[in-house]
Amino acid sequence: FTSSANNLVVAFTDSSTDSDGTIASRAWTFGDGSTSTATNPTRTYAAAGTYTVTLKVTDNEGATATKTASVTVTAGGGGTTALMSGVPVPNLAAATGGQLHYYIDVPAGASSLAIRISGGTGDADLYVKRGAAPTTTVWDQRPYLSGNTESVSIASPQAARYFVMLRGYSAFSGVTLVATVTTGGGGGGYEETKPNLAATKGNSKQFTLAVPAGATNLKFSITGGTGDADLYIKRGSAPTTTSYDYRPYLNGNEENVNVAMPQSGTWYIMVRAYATYSNVTLNVSYD
Repeated sequence: FTSSANNLVVAFTDSSTDSDGTIASRAWTFGDGSTSTATNPTRTYAAAGTYTVTLKVTDNEGATATKTASVTVTAGGGGTTALMSGVPVPNLAAATGGQLHYYIDVPAGASSLAIRISGGTGDADLYVKRGAAPTTTVWDQRPYLSGNTESVSIASPQAARYFVMLRGYSAFSGVTLVATVTTGGGGGGYEETKPNLAATKGNSKQFTLAVPAGATNLKFSITGGTGDADLYIKRGSAPTTTSYDYRPYLNGNEENVNVAMPQSGTWYIMVRAYATYSNVTLNVSYD
């Protein structure tokens, strides 16, 4: 196999062939505790260093061959990787305590900045800070939720470089990161929709929304789908089934919360499954 490194990201290519059959499977180990069975995987390492990578291939008759090589990755520009607005970065992984660092440049006049992680397994935590890289003790936004579904929404963000850190609260893999800058827009208002939400009974999806000073007509709604989802809203900290600011608590998936004159700050949203639900849409907005 061959490899090509770009800062902490390494693309691997396997060209193994079998003269009297076919390659049935591949097993990669990347030297940092992570693995893959893909033909040409990409690995994002949590830290600079030299890693021992092993590929074991098995053919259709059970014969195997193994190759081991070292790859060296560097942090590059301060250990950060540039994000392009609206372009997902998939298949992110890190060990417990491992960190991945990114940044996105926000121009003057932007109406919103949305940063999200989703998918995969384990527990990744999202940290965001304007102007400097966040740490576990210094950050501007940190949803700090269980699992890999976290988001940060910033209305009317200042023109600056925003730094993003994904940290392994526990080891995670298969996570997708996307940052989206919206320019223009109507007078500083904001609206965001999250479709196709699903959870089994007793479980929940959680989100955050940054509401700026002066915002009005803050609205949260869930609609559509099947089952019974309950909407919980709380300002300043994540709601629970016993601690919340708003909870319509209706049958089905049609629930709304309207706050005419909301306080600024981070608002937390929980969509909990009273009964298993799927294909529910969450909408949040303010003027």
